[in-house]
Amino acid sequence: MTNVTNLILNLNHDESLKTLGVGWAPSSDLVQYNAHMNSTRSIVTKRFILANVSQIFDPLGLVGPVTAIAKLLMQDIWKLRIGWDVELSQNLKHRWEEISSQLLTIGVIKIPRCVATDPTSSLELHGFSDASVRAYGACIYIREILLDNSVRCQLLCAKSRIASLKTLTLPKLELCAALLLTDLFSDFIFNKFSTFETLIRVAAFCKRFINNCRDKSKKAVEDNAPSRHWKLGRVTKVHPGPDNVVRAATIKTSHGEVKRPSVRLCVLPTN
Repeated sequence: MTNVTNLILNLNHDESLKTLGVGWAPSSDLVQYNAHMNSTRSIVTKRFILANVSQIFDPLGLVGPVTAIAKLLMQDIWKLRIGWDVELSQNLKHRWEEISSQLLTIGVIKIPRCVATDPTSSLELHGFSDASVRAYGACIYIREILLDNSVRCQLLCAKSRIASLKTLTLPKLELCAALLLTDLFSDFIFNKFSTFETLIRVAAFCKRFINNCRDKSKKAVEDNAPSRHWKLGRVTKVHPGPDNVVRAATIKTSHGEVKRPSVRLCVLPTN
């Protein structure tokens, strides 16, 4: 039998280790990020910026607000159709210097690796999403109510996306953010906490919200269309008002029953 060397794993030190590409301080059990930016290079190109931004590995999206700014710069460079090894203009260089100085400071961000370690009376997950004309994102917070009735909140995970080069309206981008939130629940939560009934209800609510928004947009298009493009249906119930005048009716169509005002109804032409 070959000799086996005994290895001692010492966790009582402040040295940061890399676990699955993310920094981890064993003594304090904190997750931290390190960005090694080359700020001494005189010639700044698109390839150089992309190489530096790609060094940040953030699977949980905890430093998304910082990395999103760098991605916006890359999008602006891409729109200018600048070559990979072409030196950037002074304006773009100045923007990169400001962004790189911010990226160097993410090393001070330290986030507890474990959540919900203390005895709690209840756990709640709260999801938020929002959008702007340049980017949109979503995040999930975990809210703990401890046994002494104190409350503790912590960011659990997040995602961000840069808006596409194709111009989209702000309501559409907000729908994209809501859809991103449902994906965030599915990717990061359901695989680990599938027994939480609250999470299932929240995800179902988000999906209903998206479907309702889509139905409203389709209904707006249908209402503005000529009557010959309206859906065919059969009147199943009328709704008279206090003066016994019918101003709305329930119509049964191939997609279910809908209630429409009488001004949005017309008799099927016979010729």
